[in-house]
Amino acid sequence: CEPLEDRLVPSVEFPAGANVVNMPAQYGAVPNDGLDDTAAVQRAVNDYTARDAILYFPDGVYDFSAPIDYALAQRGERGLWLQG
Repeated sequence: CEPLEDRLVPSVEFPAGANVVNMPAQYGAVPNDGLDDTAAVQRAVNDYTARDAILYFPDGVYDFSAPIDYALAQRGERGLWLQG
């Protein structure tokens, strides 16, 4: 398997304080690599459930082996958005 740096999609820069989480760069959920992204996405959801944030997924196919658990009761007034 090639190193993560070689599999990352081109970097996208977001303004400071934008609360955007770049999933490949920050959590290793890389599209089109054929590897399971379930754990990486679940970690990001767990880390950002109680905060206003955008999880940014660049174009491509992400592989999941299980559903992602997003407990609505735990998020309170905050919102978690998935964008890609």
